Amino acid sequence: MNVVGGPDDGHVEAGDVIVLRATYGDWAVGPSHCGGDWAVNHVRGGSAEVGTIDACGTYTAPAVFPDGLALVVIEAADLNLANGCADCCPYATILLEPRP
Repeated sequence: MNVVGGPDDGHVEAGDVIVLRATYGDWAVGPSHCGGDWAVNHVRGGSAEVGTIDACGTYTAPAVFPDGLALVVIEAADLNLANGCADCCPYATILLEPRP
């Protein structure tokens, strides 16, 4: 997974917006090809606590990260396989260290 917009130093600060592109072989999702199944900390679409991500790979960090949160894990998988792919999903992952 690659950062195509926003900070690209392995960290995320409260309120950051980061645009991501995920690829796996011929499969790709991101700002020019919306779709896929995006999750933040294993929650589809993310949550208010750890941040949200839309179908085009735009992650929006919360205004304040929860105390003790060590990593923000963003995953992307093929939407067509997300409900029946135990051994191949997610296709792409990025780990970001939150900063207050």
